[in-house]
Amino acid sequence: MQTKLASLTLAVSLLSSASALAGSGNAILPLWSANTSTGVSAGTNVYVTNITSHTLNIGMTFYAGDGTVTSCPVTVSNLTNSNTQIAAGVTAQISVTCSTLTTGIARIQWSNQSTDIDNVGLVAFGIRYINYTSAGVSSHTSVPVNGSNPF
Repeated sequence: MQTKLASLTLAVSLLSSASALAGSGNAILPLWSANTSTGVSAGTNVYVTNITSHTLNIGMTFYAGDGTVTSCPVTVSNLTNSNTQIAAGVTAQISVTCSTLTTGIARIQWSNQSTDIDNVGLVAFGIRYINYTSAGVSSHTSVPVNGSNPF
């Protein structure tokens, strides 16, 4: 009898945990860098796609290598409601540039609105770019987020 009760308790706990996790998510961009000093134009563009059928709340925080939130300028396109929401099926671009060489990680987070419940909501990746203007050389590197899986 105790074995059945323990199994039932475990099953209820697992189901409760799963439902508590539904409706929001987050992932880490493992590397970003930016530098717009003389002769160099470098930055990171992050592309985030809403894979649900409804609008999601979204946030992204860029951290410098020392763990502090960076003060580098961040620009966005295709986000709504003061850049806090992403519409269904839309891909947004979030870019960071800095006047001096800065590297770090970024956290992307999302949540459902109202009573919508999704297990995953976004898929994302970053592109780091460097253009050496004096040499006419450029480089682009793809940076996967969450192993290129939805989160």
